[in-house]
Amino acid sequence: MDADAVAVVLLLPYVVILIVSVATAWGPQLLPKGWTLGHYRVLWRSVGPMQNSLVVTAMATPVAVLLAVVIGRIMREGGRRAAVLDYATLLPFVVSGVVLGIGMVKVYSGLAAAGLMSSLMLGPNLLVIALVVRRVPYPARVMNAAYTRIDRSLEECSFSLGASPARTFASVTLPQLYPGIAAALTITFIQVITELGTTLIVHRPEWRTLSVQIYSYAIEGYLGRASALSVVLLALVGLAVMIAQLDYRRLTGRLLRGLGIAARPRPGEGREPA
Repeated sequence: MDADAVAVVLLLPYVVILIVSVATAWGPQLLPKGWTLGHYRVLWRSVGPMQNSLVVTAMATPVAVLLAVVIGRIMREGGRRAAVLDYATLLPFVVSGVVLGIGMVKVYSGLAAAGLMSSLMLGPNLLVIALVVRRVPYPARVMNAAYTRIDRSLEECSFSLGASPARTFASVTLPQLYPGIAAALTITFIQVITELGTTLIVHRPEWRTLSVQIYSYAIEGYLGRASALSVVLLALVGLAVMIAQLDYRRLTGRLLRGLGIAARPRPGEGREPA
């Protein structure tokens, strides 16, 4: 099987979703009987789930990445704690999201009934916690790889100059983690906004997300609406990937030149060779 055939197999489901989103009816024939934009006109009914998805994702993504930075730091040092965290971050990969959601509801509803952590049952709090637990393995693996690329000799130089561990991390280690953090934010955003299994169990009715709305349309037989909403979800994911791949250094340089501000050269640049 050549590369073109593989590409067709991979892209075919997305093409079908796009076609169904603008089709009136599609039977056994090759193409739909007619075309319409009506499925997109009713998307205003899904503005609430769209907003909910963006709010929940905006809350869960930075928390998951922050936890991943801490987990990566601990795992970098090794020891028993690193082994326990490594095992714990692997569990969501093998445990179903529905099972995890049931466990989250059981644990936190029991605590709320006992008068403990009752605030977590309000609004999207429990959903955010569940999504963080469900998707934190992805940024954790990214940050583990990012920590392996850090030059320990730079940290040792900082310590030898009298810098504290906190200052060394902030001024030496963290800047080297920026590319990994950017990648982790993108991956976590995509994983959270497309999550369905855990969200189906945990979400409150007023916090229905985009994925849950798509699922509801599909099981009710409104495949056109489900496909149109799926196209919106794919567009959000594609936009996140595009933003992550922008060359911000080049864009900043162009902006500064457009404003008539000369960019400050980095050390070693702009010097004639000896």
